[in-house]
Amino acid sequence: MTDVTAEPETGGPQEGGAEGTRERILAEAIEMFTRHGYHRTTLRLLADRLGVTKAAILYHFPAKDRIIQALMEPFVAAIEDAIERAAALPFPASRLALLEGILDTYLAHQRLLLMARTDASIFTHEETYQRFMRMPARVIAIIVGPAAPLEDKVWAVQLMGTLGDSVLFFAEAPTADLRAAIFNGTLSLLAAGPPSRLPEPPPRMDMTWPRPGFQPVLAPEVADPPPANVVYGGSRRSGRRVGRPRVLSGERITRAKEMYASGAHNVDDIAAELGVSRATVYRYLN
Repeated sequence: MTDVTAEPETGGPQEGGAEGTRERILAEAIEMFTRHGYHRTTLRLLADRLGVTKAAILYHFPAKDRIIQALMEPFVAAIEDAIERAAALPFPASRLALLEGILDTYLAHQRLLLMARTDASIFTHEETYQRFMRMPARVIAIIVGPAAPLEDKVWAVQLMGTLGDSVLFFAEAPTADLRAAIFNGTLSLLAAGPPSRLPEPPPRMDMTWPRPGFQPVLAPEVADPPPANVVYGGSRRSGRRVGRPRVLSGERITRAKEMYASGAHNVDDIAAELGVSRATVYRYLN
């Protein structure tokens, strides 16, 4: 009688048993998800790349979204831990500890950070997504305080943005050198302080909005497929050119969901086929 709880034959060499196989799956998955996208990377392709059977992957991860969840959990938990440790310290030590902890987390999860910038599928697990979305308010509160004016909160977000952007932009640099360069640059930004605490107000630009005479161009609300003489997006060959529709008809909604459920198409593919924006696709898939 076959033991269904035993790890299936992998079709390849075993390294470290079940745990070794699991780690190999995660390591290869993040590479393939980053390179090809979450939806284009099927479990069959992942298994072929690893030299194992699809059953071996399903033994560790019953569904593909469980792989994303397993990749995201250490990342989200590390940021939560950095926030908790920083919150227990007095200011300004709390601010430095927070920035250092988050920077180290970004450096340890560069591939995942890159995927997060290019594929929203990384947030398919609702609980993980909600945990992630609760972080910004706590981070801002530690950096400038919960009652800070808007311009200081914006400054805090900009400060945090430099960490992730630098980690991704200079990903090929030696980690130790990159860490030192980013953190020293962050200290320089901190030394200047948020706008409300500068000794002299910074120069202000006239940011009146909307500008006098500004006429926004809005995409039309189109519920049905466009006429044949209307061209969306690319170069205009014939007929008039208008913005992409922001509403899908029932048949096209069904088509979008079928493409998404197949696992062979990502949001970009669906948006291109239906002639709509990514935002429109996400609205109907959620």
